[in-house]
Amino acid sequence: MATDRRAFVALCAWGSVAPHGALLAQERPFPEKTVSIVIPFVAGGAIDVIGRLLSERLAGAWKQTVIIENKPGAGGSVGAQAVAAAAPDGHTILFASTGLLHNAVLFPNQKLDPFRDLVPISQVITTPVAFVVSAQLPATSMQEFVKLVRDGKTASSYGSFGPGTNSHIYGEQLKVLARLDLTHVPYRGEAAALPDVISGNVAGAFLSVTTAARAAATGKARVLGVTGTVPVASLPGVQTLQAQGLEGFELIGWFGLFAPAGTPPAVVARISRDVNAALTDPELLKRAASAGLDVVGTTPAQFAASMRSDYEKWNRRIRELAIKVE
Repeated sequence: MATDRRAFVALCAWGSVAPHGALLAQERPFPEKTVSIVIPFVAGGAIDVIGRLLSERLAGAWKQTVIIENKPGAGGSVGAQAVAAAAPDGHTILFASTGLLHNAVLFPNQKLDPFRDLVPISQVITTPVAFVVSAQLPATSMQEFVKLVRDGKTASSYGSFGPGTNSHIYGEQLKVLARLDLTHVPYRGEAAALPDVISGNVAGAFLSVTTAARAAATGKARVLGVTGTVPVASLPGVQTLQAQGLEGFELIGWFGLFAPAGTPPAVVARISRDVNAALTDPELLKRAASAGLDVVGTTPAQFAASMRSDYEKWNRRIRELAIKVE
């Protein structure tokens, strides 16, 4: 009886304290310090534009400093691993691309497992990719480009913004579908690839819509097609590759936010909610549209589900094309 009574008293005491403690934990302010958004690519790309716009709006909502840290390397793995190893408190988050899924297929022995080591917060944008050639090349369509390559009237290589990226995968897809003998030339980001596209040192390259539109505006480059199933507003008159008879380019990339595994669900939910609110900002939407990016915004659960689905699709495509990365 004495034991039962002591247990009852202890239970009553816990009941009076635990809810209060739980409430304090739930109400613990976030963020409590500077938040770092790690972008695992070199500065200057489309992801940087959206990342910095998003960071400004989150800083305003949180009344805390939000900084962008570019940590490129190994197709995005360097930055992703840095975030996975960070304290799981929401103050270090990753703004990464579909490359996370590619790397999981191409490097099965890598340290990072995006499904184990990271927690999805929200998918932010989806983005097609454009095929760009030099304006000096006498081709205004993919059909004309293919003929020039087959006739030996252009370079026998194509560029990408890195091995294992969707740019690389699309290039291999083009080789197979169009039966072209092209050598892959990987660059350290699309800014490095563009000069060789313009000069004709490579026959062409799959680049972000943002970079493609800017290059085309200078008159030094021409965009022959885009991936996905619908044309891109920022590239008027440019058809999809699918509409030009090249099937298999319906897959498009995305950029999304992740936290280290173990981050409290309440913190993940808070960040996701605030990110989705920021994504309704008119200026951000305008800038994204002008860059050819579609703003999405999802819950963590929705993002997790789409990641699983996309992983299977990219996994199948990479294996079908027998893509290997040294």
